[in-house]
Amino acid sequence: MYKVFLLLFVFQFQMLSAQDEMTTNHIALKGTRFAMIPPTADFIGKTSPILGFEDVKHNAKISIVELDVSKGEQNNIQKAQKALMENGKSFVGSDEWMVSGIPVKYRKVRGLQKTTSGEGIGLMAEFFISELSFSYEQFNIYIFSSWLAKDDEMLGKAIDASLRSLVYLKNKRIDPIDKLNFSINIRESRLKTNIIVPTMLQLNLSGADTGDDQPFYTINQFTATPENISAIGDGNSIMNYDLSSPLISDKKMSLFENEHFKGTEVTAFENEVNGNKRLLYTAVLKSDRYIYRIRGECLSDYESYIQEFRKLTESVRE
Repeated sequence: MYKVFLLLFVFQFQMLSAQDEMTTNHIALKGTRFAMIPPTADFIGKTSPILGFEDVKHNAKISIVELDVSKGEQNNIQKAQKALMENGKSFVGSDEWMVSGIPVKYRKVRGLQKTTSGEGIGLMAEFFISELSFSYEQFNIYIFSSWLAKDDEMLGKAIDASLRSLVYLKNKRIDPIDKLNFSINIRESRLKTNIIVPTMLQLNLSGADTGDDQPFYTINQFTATPENISAIGDGNSIMNYDLSSPLISDKKMSLFENEHFKGTEVTAFENEVNGNKRLLYTAVLKSDRYIYRIRGECLSDYESYIQEFRKLTESVRE
């Protein structure tokens, strides 16, 4: 009997340990400490501003929220969590298990929800919604998943199995720049990372400690919707509107094209009140998915910095 219990213990320990191991089937979410085996091939990894996996075709998603308690972020989720898990929903069940040696709590509800997210009128359908939650150091982690009730027999089981495959890489160090879903080569640049805003997909590089005046480079990423393309404009709108001030001189526009992007580059000088000149560098890059608005400025060493701005722009990758 002792041997039977020993074997059962070893088997259970191996099962728990297996949950903490990365496999070739795990997908690591870029810029995070999370890895998971997606439920099906239709689930695509998402980062910034949506973190997790999404299957658009089946109206199913897994969303991850990591809140820093030391910054008071826990309050940000309270109302949304109540609406998602409790408001008009019926309780289905709960469970507990271990993820990377951390105890997690799981609960599932059933109720009506819009098939599309966002404001306005949407089609209502019956969904299963689940919440997996745990804490590590100063972080509270919530993993929400949702799928149509009619797909529960197959897809729901696949999502539950995927949640049990979660690995939380506790000791992984994340460079803030990894949280962007575009990359840029700044290793050889004199400019250093100043501000990164993943949810807005904005990267600021600066040559000054303050990032205020001298010199800096900013890149913003937008989804290539007709509305964004129209709002961001092109070289002609930059020349005629953005640079229409009488203080602007020496405006030049050229086409930008490489194996990744097509776009426009504009350079100009802005005359300062004290007689100095500020170099203005603007580029708009377009791909099938995204449009990038890039701006660089400096007050001296113009030729050197304009080459640096161009080199950085050339290095942008999706």
